[in-house]
Amino acid sequence: MSDLMSIAQISDKLGVSKQAVYVKLKRPDIATAVKSETVRQGNKTLYTLNAVKLIEQAFSATISDMDSTKVEKIESQLKDAKEQLESTTEQLKNKCEELRQKRANFSCIYYYIITAPRKSTMMQKERIFMMDLL
Repeated sequence: MSDLMSIAQISDKLGVSKQAVYVKLKRPDIATAVKSETVRQGNKTLYTLNAVKLIEQAFSATISDMDSTKVEKIESQLKDAKEQLESTTEQLKNKCEELRQKRANFSCIYYYIITAPRKSTMMQKERIFMMDLL
């Protein structure tokens, strides 16, 4: 009986979700091939090692069944996404530089606005004080 596996055990073994295993088992070709390799124990369905091998092959075949046009399309989309990312990164760098320059200009203007009235007030006070001395 140790050569029987549940869906949970199969999913753990293959490193996929239980739902993914169920989806593969619902495919007509897999369902027919695995039907004779299943055993019911109470309310549980268990699968023999042959069934597990068939399910495992179904997962590996999924990747190899992809035709070259799909792969090329995905590669093209990936390339476009990388180019867009590089472009956006460059734009962000430019905007950061613009913000640095504006911040520097703002700091200079702020300093002038804050300190200029103080200086003029101080100068006026000094003049008045000097006039009082005369």
